[in-house]
Amino acid sequence: LTACAHAQEPVPFDYRCDAAAAGATTPAALPADGWQRAEDGVLPRAAGSACWLRIDIAPLAPRVLSVGPDFQKPIEVAVFSRDGRPLATASRAGGRHQVIVGLPDALPPSSQLLFPTLRAEEGPVLMRVQRASAVTLTARDLVRSVQAQDNYNYARLGVGAVSLIATLAAVLLGVFGRDRGQFVFAALFAWTAIREWQAISPSLPASLAGGVWPISVLDGVWGCLMLLAAAQMLQLRQRAPRWNHWMVAAGVLFLLLIPLELIDLSGAVVPTYGALISTLFSVVGLGASWRVWR
Repeated sequence: LTACAHAQEPVPFDYRCDAAAAGATTPAALPADGWQRAEDGVLPRAAGSACWLRIDIAPLAPRVLSVGPDFQKPIEVAVFSRDGRPLATASRAGGRHQVIVGLPDALPPSSQLLFPTLRAEEGPVLMRVQRASAVTLTARDLVRSVQAQDNYNYARLGVGAVSLIATLAAVLLGVFGRDRGQFVFAALFAWTAIREWQAISPSLPASLAGGVWPISVLDGVWGCLMLLAAAQMLQLRQRAPRWNHWMVAAGVLFLLLIPLELIDLSGAVVPTYGALISTLFSVVGLGASWRVWR
């Protein structure tokens, strides 16, 4: 436990997210004063979307600098030496230079940026961050983080491959068996494969990655398809038409996650709404199953 905590030690840094920082594209344009200190290694979301960080990387060795907590969300990072030389760049929607992706020893798993080429003699380094959420800086063991990411990718890749096979089987059953209900299962398995592809996209080259998809789209469509597939499996349209209407209505409520995320600037409404409709998912699903069983 002590080794694990040491491997995930927060990295303190100085930061500024004011107008001067937002307009500066190189370290030379930054004023010398006006910096704030983050001893806990966390750059809060409320500080601003465009920020400059000043990080002393000398105490990190033999560990490496990690930026997270989640590379699934839009983020752009550029690291410079104290004399202004570019050292590393990364973008969730684009490529990476001198940056790799790793996974922490924590749940839920979330891919993080690792900077293995930063050396102590180049610091304190200056990092420009354009982000959409809070950012945490930690010191991590490089080998363990990369191995954890590989294991995670293999597992998700396996689920995606099985989902594609199930999609093909459902399509064949729908075409040759003339069962239109199979296409609901085909859509569900196909969307599951897309979610797995999105999960491993941070580790893939830019040409193979899936871009930045809003979490509300991935989860909202998947929840809707799950309810429709459950209604099809239980044959609710024939056995319990009223419960079938409830299942369809609950599926539509899942889709409302998509526009809600666009207008939820605080970031607090979507998680609450998601928890409520997940509870509704369970209640409606169990109620429909009990009705059919009776």
